[in-house]
Amino acid sequence: MCGKGVAQLGEQEAQSLAPLIVPSETREIEHGEVVLGDSGYPMAEIAPRFDFELGLPMVENPSQLTTQLWNLNRWYMTVAKEGKFYLMATVKEQHYFREYCVHVEFRELFQMYNQRALDKSLISCYCL
Repeated sequence: MCGKGVAQLGEQEAQSLAPLIVPSETREIEHGEVVLGDSGYPMAEIAPRFDFELGLPMVENPSQLTTQLWNLNRWYMTVAKEGKFYLMATVKEQHYFREYCVHVEFRELFQMYNQRALDKSLISCYCL
């Protein structure tokens, strides 16, 4: 073997960090007893999740939307009253080498407005 060997874990002369000590039992600290896995901080209150319902606004406070998102929300509110639950978007030949239509459900728009998981069809429309 040529050259100098590399010191393995624990064999280095100068340790940059102290060894990690993992307690196996509950331990006492100045504020009281700590259970393994407990951070010592109180649990945060989680706000109720705003869920999609056809005909209701896409967001809790539509007045805070930008102009184009507000216009799209207003249009959605109008057509949702007619019982429609998706919009059709035409994909032109110049984009994917053939022309076809894709439908985007209002539930997917809701997820976009609220920055949640998105469907592939909505991402495709956004990229166009």
